[in-house]
Amino acid sequence: MKEMKTSKVIVGIIGAILILILSQVTAQLLSSLFVMIHIPVFICNIAAGILYVLFAYYLLKQFAEKALKLTLSELGIPRFKIEVKWILVCSVVYK
Repeated sequence: MKEMKTSKVIVGIIGAILILILSQVTAQLLSSLFVMIHIPVFICNIAAGILYVLFAYYLLKQFAEKALKLTLSELGIPRFKIEVKWILVCSVVYK
């Protein structure tokens, strides 16, 4: 495991929080546009959740590589994948 300077850790923490806020706001704004064109609200909420995950993952990956000069695996963030069991759980819970 790489050791990081305190300043790099602080920049990473603040950057990650800002990225999560930006991802949330962007996802909500885009899903609000869906509501304006009369798409059902429950679909807009699902879209907002998916958009949030996609924006957050992409922006955090770019931030880690460009600003921190680290890979996501070095930061303890695994490769993105969706397992079939979670899709089944989701389908059972929302029936």
